[in-house]
Amino acid sequence: MLTRLSALRTLLHQMEVESGLSALTEHQRDVIYAVADVAGEDNRALLRDIVAHTLVQDMARPTFFRAIKCLLDVGRIERVGSKRSGVYKVISN
Repeated sequence: MLTRLSALRTLLHQMEVESGLSALTEHQRDVIYAVADVAGEDNRALLRDIVAHTLVQDMARPTFFRAIKCLLDVGRIERVGSKRSGVYKVISN
């Protein structure tokens, strides 16, 4: 089992390098994965759904919001609507 997990982790790492995600912190990657996972067909994700996602639900709130801010600052996600809308989408690079 550990061998298969190792192979999966290696593949994930290679994909993160190719997509530029390896430059992000682990928390930032978890947040961007959560946004992408909960996004609907319109590519929009509600903050309440992102916060409830398995990858980030145990993350400290300040850490979560720092990751959101950083992802906004580096252009990996964007806010949809007003600053208080709580709607985000992943920017494809």
